[in-house]
Amino acid sequence: GFFFLFSLFTGSLSEIEDYFSGLPELQGESPLAILEKDRPQAYEKYCERDNDQLPYSIIESRRPGVILSSLEYSGHVDSLAAVRPKTSKSYKWKALLEAWKHYGKPYDYEFDFTTESALICTAVIYVAYMDCPHITLVPRESKGHLLFTPNEFAKRFDINFGTADQEFDFVLFLDTKEKERVVYDRDVEEFRLSWKRPKWYILT
Repeated sequence: GFFFLFSLFTGSLSEIEDYFSGLPELQGESPLAILEKDRPQAYEKYCERDNDQLPYSIIESRRPGVILSSLEYSGHVDSLAAVRPKTSKSYKWKALLEAWKHYGKPYDYEFDFTTESALICTAVIYVAYMDCPHITLVPRESKGHLLFTPNEFAKRFDINFGTADQEFDFVLFLDTKEKERVVYDRDVEEFRLSWKRPKWYILT
């Protein structure tokens, strides 16, 4: 459903190797060698394929927990937006290492950002970029819990777009309406307005 799932694109094993090779902090090691050594469970899963024989390239939290998914499986939603963080390759690598650390943890049915023993979808992004100085994700209190919702993210993107505080670049926004059963390629302005939509928008 629209904005109910927050995922982090990692790329496949070959894409991870191609993109991050040569970073100074890797000290000459292969990104995949580091992944295999430091996050062996995640590495083993990347070496497999999903039920449709597609490569894993997404880390996300959906019931029952933090999993790896193919782009096709993760993107099977009513509407799909993609943005790219405006930060260095080094911080993106650190974000992936942090996200992989939580692979296999259970889904957080309590929706509580104060714990990392279980995570909801937005919490994976939050913990991954928590220490990145170029990205600010501020959870808010809701019914006694700290939360950062996908809609809050879209709102923040809208407010900061075109300013010095813009933290993400727009990549794409694929949009549908339930009755029409058609996918529309929307522009950045449509995405900026998306957080204002009523919950029942896709049914209209």
